[in-house]
Amino acid sequence: MQRSSICLLMILMSFGTAGMVQTAWADGPYRGKVIDAETKKPIEGAVVVAVWMKNEFRVIESHEVFAEAKETLTDKDGEFVIPGYKWTSIFFYFGIQPPEIFIFKSGYGFFPRYQISPNPKQSNAALLEPFKTHGLVELPLLKTREERLDVFHGYWLPGLVPHEKVPNFIGIKNIERKNLGFAGEEQ
Repeated sequence: MQRSSICLLMILMSFGTAGMVQTAWADGPYRGKVIDAETKKPIEGAVVVAVWMKNEFRVIESHEVFAEAKETLTDKDGEFVIPGYKWTSIFFYFGIQPPEIFIFKSGYGFFPRYQISPNPKQSNAALLEPFKTHGLVELPLLKTREERLDVFHGYWLPGLVPHEKVPNFIGIKNIERKNLGFAGEEQ
């Protein structure tokens, strides 16, 4: 056997055994409270979505792809908890990014773009940090149809999140679509 063939065989065997050693990783949970920016009263029924992306490595480049999404609704006190995300990886943390959190309620601006507090011009890491303990989000009530249209057209989630992962988000988008007089529903 040639020396290069032996090296290739050893590399392939090491990958085979590496697949048997996995490390577990966990992220979250994330907690917070959502209130009306003007009245400071809790907002019940807001949809809170956490989206995790991962770096997919290729021979020449890498890019982000969808890893996981979890959603919940705020309770009567405006409180929410997004459960953590757990995954396994061979040997080391394999490109899972901290989640982005999105908060939506029909008739309100959404987080992380239209909230009054925290400041929306922070990095994702800075916006995420308070939710590791108990973040407070103040959403402004939208007062005109133009404001609602602007916010509605800004409703989005990254990474082609499968709709079955976020049924409450799809539902709230459909409520707002109906309130704005658009025909049909998003599926």
